[in-house]
Amino acid sequence: MLRMVGLWTPENAYWKTAYRYYSNFCAIVWVLFFLCTQAYFFINVSSVADVADALYFFLNELMLLPKIYYYRKNATLMKKVVAKLESENFLPKNMDEEKYCKELQKCFKESIFVQLITTCFICCMTELQMAVEIKKSIFLFLTNSLPYFFVLAYQIYLLCKAGNELTYASKSLMYDAFRSNFMTFDKRTSNVLLLFMERVKRDIKIDAQLIFTITLSIQNFLSIMRASYSYFAVLQSLG
Repeated sequence: MLRMVGLWTPENAYWKTAYRYYSNFCAIVWVLFFLCTQAYFFINVSSVADVADALYFFLNELMLLPKIYYYRKNATLMKKVVAKLESENFLPKNMDEEKYCKELQKCFKESIFVQLITTCFICCMTELQMAVEIKKSIFLFLTNSLPYFFVLAYQIYLLCKAGNELTYASKSLMYDAFRSNFMTFDKRTSNVLLLFMERVKRDIKIDAQLIFTITLSIQNFLSIMRASYSYFAVLQSLG
């Protein structure tokens, strides 16, 4: 599927140049489609609800553009990382293999950042759309905007939950080491344990970074949802 839309370069060197032109063509087609649809939605804007609908589609399409850009930018690195992670011999036990974990975060930190920021505003527009639809039709509200809102929120919840679980697990390593029977360790093992405890003082986090850094955590997930509701309250007061 990714190869069909110009996002996965074939390994065969013979086709790489031709595929690069095809990939650029697909990107141009998508940008033109984006501009045409936005022009259509913004032509007949006469109320706050119309603005919400137009911004709703605008942000959904805008979210894809930087994702495609960063995906194409990091495609080569992404292939190497995926090939390494899928290897049966992959065990993150040395610095060389830990480097691949850092490169994996490097591949996605910009696109996840865009995902989180745009989701905040899309949730706001969806909430405004929900407020309009619930007055018109309960059925439309239950089958259209409400399921979309929950799916959108659940999407970023999964990202933040994964980052939160990793940070929590890294913090628990210190307590696990302290609960060991360290009083019976010999001097060499005790020194290794001390080095280990010093190392795990630094929390392991997954960061989304572009303009600034957002750590993936449940706390930041709640902050995003609170911010979207705050923007919704402001827009609703204008209507």
